[in-house]
Amino acid sequence: RQRQNEKEKVDRGRFMAKQLQFTPEQTKEFDDIRDKFHNQLEELMDNSRQLSRDIMEEISSENPDTNKLNALSEKFGETQKAQKEMMIKHLLEIRSKCSPSQQANFKKVLRRIENHDRMYRERRQNTEERER
Repeated sequence: RQRQNEKEKVDRGRFMAKQLQFTPEQTKEFDDIRDKFHNQLEELMDNSRQLSRDIMEEISSENPDTNKLNALSEKFGETQKAQKEMMIKHLLEIRSKCSPSQQANFKKVLRRIENHDRMYRERRQNTEERER
């Protein structure tokens, strides 16, 4: 699954660079920005997964501590917020590297990526539901 996620990240990046018609220099800069972003994001995602496990573990414990659960939930929310803020910063950085004509296509590219991601999430959710 990890390898598949890495491939999807690279494919999504290639799609964006191709659709925006980046120059070779822009592509190199984009790759560096993308790699840095994904490394930082992975750390936050690992943190979110651990917090989710901690929440489930506490809920399953003999005497669940609601104060602890609330604190874990708060940390989880902060992590989600940090992920979204990181995504915003990342996309704005990419946009700032675009020429005016590339910026005109930027919104269209984001919409295509969002549509693809939504379809992927729905397909994955349907698969998980069938497996239950």
